Amino acid sequence: MWANFQVQITKRFLLQLLAFRQKFLYLRGRCLEAFQTHMTILIKIEELLKTMTFYQTLEDTFDNDLFPGYENVNSSWRDLSRVIEKDTWKTALKNQKGVYLITDISNGKMYVGKASGEEMKLRSWQSYIKSGDGGNIELEKLSFDHIKTNFKFSILDIYKSTIGDKIISDRETWWKENLQTRKFGYNKN
Repeated sequence: MWANFQVQITKRFLLQLLAFRQKFLYLRGRCLEAFQTHMTILIKIEELLKTMTFYQTLEDTFDNDLFPGYENVNSSWRDLSRVIEKDTWKTALKNQKGVYLITDISNGKMYVGKASGEEMKLRSWQSYIKSGDGGNIELEKLSFDHIKTNFKFSILDIYKSTIGDKIISDRETWWKENLQTRKFGYNKN
């Protein structure tokens, strides 16, 4: 009998919690709060609310999509499309020249590219998000759905924006040769 009673309380608690979440859904991901829980596992919503302290309501949803550092970028097309307009990502990508790698996880083929023009990596990767192929001939042959599902983006080399474009081009060539992306990948130049 106790087990049945416990399950009924748990179901009621979950229903209350769902109702609470629906009521305040517009604040989801925007509230910084702290609360203390009671020693009992089952807590009524009213009791929980009494112990909560709201510190701040954020302007935008907090989704923990902070730029992870150049050496830690390994994002799918879907993830990149979600974070590319976040301030931390925009700032990091538009201030660095470099060489990047796109990997097709369905077949292992790779594409090595460089970013050295205006807004550097940001502009390059925004074009992949917009069109899927970034204007690259071999990638244009693939469907946009294939790109969205199978492409991963990472950074091979980063350089200050003051480095000459010839150095970036030389590094891009070095990576293409070492990864053999002209022979086995999507690079044709």
